[in-house]
Amino acid sequence: MDDFYYQSVKTLVDRGDIAADHKLLVVCGTELDREVLIAAGCKLGVISNVDASVPATAVQPFEHAQQDVETLTYANDSFDWVLVHHGLHHCRAPHRALTEMYRVASRGIIVFEPCRNALVDIGRRLKVGQEYEVHAVAANQLTSGGANNEAIPNYVYRFTADEIVSSIRAYAPEYEIKAQVDYHMEIHWHDLRAKQDRRPLWLARLAYPFLRLLMWVRPSLANTMCVVIPKSATLHPWLKRDETGQVVPDDNWFKQFGRSE
Repeated sequence: MDDFYYQSVKTLVDRGDIAADHKLLVVCGTELDREVLIAAGCKLGVISNVDASVPATAVQPFEHAQQDVETLTYANDSFDWVLVHHGLHHCRAPHRALTEMYRVASRGIIVFEPCRNALVDIGRRLKVGQEYEVHAVAANQLTSGGANNEAIPNYVYRFTADEIVSSIRAYAPEYEIKAQVDYHMEIHWHDLRAKQDRRPLWLARLAYPFLRLLMWVRPSLANTMCVVIPKSATLHPWLKRDETGQVVPDDNWFKQFGRSE
């Protein structure tokens, strides 16, 4: 089990953000999501993936659905929470997938993804981290594991937390958007051992104690993050709802700019 994934979800459950009767949608899902959600105390929801490679029996007691996160077929606010664990970087349009998650959530989204920073860029240039996810395709006998879970290795799109929040703010400019961000350093030892060139593995082993200390001092230099964005209902101060409930500009607020009557 992925400890960072489990602990992050369990914290949300323990403090009441995710309740027992909340219905979750997992996108880009696998059996790992089932394992983590059950252990964390989640009971209701759908685990989906873009293809049918994950059998329905593998995700029980959760429902199973074939869904492309970039074009979800669900109506707005269909689920309490929408969650993804290391799936958006497999998408051809990861920002579109992110906003689709937000659209079908009524309470918020939970995003686990690789993150981008100066240290991660150094690791990628030293071949410790992948630029294109060739190892996942190799592990699936050149049939899947790449872009949209197909055979073409995907570019590993690494977000920053600000980028994720900015994407949601652009999608929902009516509302005040805030986020909770946690970071984690994750070394993919299996992928490094699979390389014929052993130098990246040796480098990672030498650097690991230093990286652990660095994460304690500056967590934002980690290579993985969990971003939780509650779905806001708070309008910006320059907006209001009219008598029909539609969001419109607030005349009183805009008077400061000399707007004529």
